[in-house]
Amino acid sequence: MANMWFSFLSLVVVVCSASEVNQRPKATCTAPFLEVGTNKKCLLVNNLTVGTWNDMKHYCSLLLANLVKLDNATDFADLVQYIKGEGLTKAYYWIDATDALDEGKWTWGDLTDVTMGAPFWSPTGSGCSLLEPTGGTSSNCAALNPNKFYYFDDMPCSTVAAAICEIAHIILDLEYDEKGKELSRLRAEKFIGKDYREADSSSLESVILLCSTFFTADAVCDPPYKEIGGRCLLIDNFVVGTWADMNHWCGYFGGKLATLDDASVFAAVLQDIKTSGISKTFLWTGASDSMEEGVWTWLDGTPVAEGTPFWSLSGSGCTAQEPTGGKNQNCALLNPNRNYYFDDAACTTQAGAICEK
Repeated sequence: MANMWFSFLSLVVVVCSASEVNQRPKATCTAPFLEVGTNKKCLLVNNLTVGTWNDMKHYCSLLLANLVKLDNATDFADLVQYIKGEGLTKAYYWIDATDALDEGKWTWGDLTDVTMGAPFWSPTGSGCSLLEPTGGTSSNCAALNPNKFYYFDDMPCSTVAAAICEIAHIILDLEYDEKGKELSRLRAEKFIGKDYREADSSSLESVILLCSTFFTADAVCDPPYKEIGGRCLLIDNFVVGTWADMNHWCGYFGGKLATLDDASVFAAVLQDIKTSGISKTFLWTGASDSMEEGVWTWLDGTPVAEGTPFWSLSGSGCTAQEPTGGKNQNCALLNPNRNYYFDDAACTTQAGAICEK
């Protein structure tokens, strides 16, 4: 059974020389795949072809691809926005996560662990205070659930749903020879051939050109701030106050209420909250619609992202999504009763704060 679910293409890794890392790589996707999101994942979001989890995994393999792996919060957020922007809603989409091999241990097709909890898995239960997966032994495959704003949900693998397929794109560095030809393209073709799209899946070699050196500057944070997700943040659950009070309090430390506009930063904040033992503390963010009802902005005036994977679900059966408080709730906080997803609250609510400098 495992052999049917997990087939692996041989992987060839070509490492760029250190002199190439200052060049920005470009990704290429072959039809019918399209580049999606910041990281340019090569995806096919197909809401017309449907089948069981195994059926759709096989369907993707016919395209020399696999069901999509969403282990990065930014990729997840970008994909949800793509689905909404392209009008590909109202469909369940299988992803590559399953616990069929070991109940309760969710893994991707490459057998790496699936990140559990927020900001990936759907809120559920009374007051939306729990998180999927909750289906037990009868629900062993994961899909993006349109009725839960495309958060992850566990479902029976026999469910008929659409699929999101992913193919490893070829990253071409920008090294050129004296005639202007891309040497890296020539190197790629050396491994996979010019007609790689027609190659047999058993012999196809996926080529990923990786650079050996990455110049990623670490954030240097002055106490009491610390680096979380590449930003200097202070998560304080000891001092509490209104939204305005806590923004003023952040100012004492040269900062302001945090802008959590990046899904990966949001995920890093959630992980820090989890590992630091902070619990049952509401935490203000810098988001508000006080200036114009329904128009949520950060303190710098930039818009707050709507929907998944930031905002909590609510309502009967968790079929609505925050913010739903109207004119009485104009400030956004992380709600511990909803697994620290965004929630709108009265700005006079007493809560802790996430400060950013």
